[in-house]
Amino acid sequence: MGELCERVLHQGTIYSASPAVVRAVIEFVGVARPPERHAFYGLLTEFAASARKAIADGRAIPCHSSGDPVDGAAIRDAILGAHLRFAADLTHPAPGVRAGAAELSTAFAEASPATVKLVRDRYFVEADGHVRGAILGGLVRARASFEDWPDFLAAAINRENDPANRFTLRHAQVVEAARGADPAVVAELVATFVQISASDEDNGSRERFFEAIHLLGPEQELAALLQALEQVSDQDAMLSVAERLLRLAFDDRRTGWGQISYRLLREDGSSPPSVSRPPALLPMIAKMARMWILGKFPFFMRRKIRKLSSSKPKGIRRIDYWGLKGDPPAVPPTLTAAQRAVLTACAAKTALWQFRTNLWLLFDLPDSADGLTRLLDDRS
Repeated sequence: MGELCERVLHQGTIYSASPAVVRAVIEFVGVARPPERHAFYGLLTEFAASARKAIADGRAIPCHSSGDPVDGAAIRDAILGAHLRFAADLTHPAPGVRAGAAELSTAFAEASPATVKLVRDRYFVEADGHVRGAILGGLVRARASFEDWPDFLAAAINRENDPANRFTLRHAQVVEAARGADPAVVAELVATFVQISASDEDNGSRERFFEAIHLLGPEQELAALLQALEQVSDQDAMLSVAERLLRLAFDDRRTGWGQISYRLLREDGSSPPSVSRPPALLPMIAKMARMWILGKFPFFMRRKIRKLSSSKPKGIRRIDYWGLKGDPPAVPPTLTAAQRAVLTACAAKTALWQFRTNLWLLFDLPDSADGLTRLLDDRS
């Protein structure tokens, strides 16, 4: 599997050989036992994700995600053509196999209405929350096949009790209604985002949250972000919300916000000394071997990253942005109402000052709660 991924799905990139491998793996699925079938479904799901990206983004530089749209289309056609194979596993005893079958049955927006209906019907009888999550993710992709999408979302929210799945449903409702979204729906979108932001259930929820609330319009987006900042406890999510608030309030037009570096300072805030001696050889080789294995399987790598990010090492975290392009916005002599609301909320969020970041410097703002409070007094 490791060798296979290196050749045809290296770091999410697809190649001209990838469609042939997808067709072969689909054949393997039909005869594999549950553990191997689960692994094959995971591999096919990664192929589908890279194919969607290749089709959407256009031809990529060789060895960069995700590849040629021609190869993406060939993978799409192979997976769509195997819908009967996947549909047969929607009732498989193993939850992982059912989840994989659901994801692949609706891996592309072009899934047939009959297949989408089959997966939809399965949602209302599925007992496993993780499997329902896979079903919902696929149904969101294939929502064009629904004549009653809002009605389905309403029925699903009445049936659903899993926080991650409720987040998916509320996200879909906000995207559907945009500026006409019900405030109660937006409030639960915020609450479920906060609930899952630091858990293993977090699967891209942050970007989906920001995508949805941006559709609400500036005033409602600001209100939702302020609610999220007040409730959130996870440091990474907290910083992301504060960043979005500052960018919105100060009309920041810079690009490149996704590039972030992390390091750990001593508990007194000072940088640890540099290590001059080389690390022990065997531990270094073991670590390299683990990373090599993880790198072969992107779906394992994402789990590992989530697990590492949830650990709590001793010391103070330093989270810095780098590579921004464009000019920073100026802090006006008199702050607007939105700017005052954002800075007041940031100053009042004690947990926001328990780690270090250059975010404040990037907006020419004081890097302490007291400093922000003084700025508010001076410029209000």
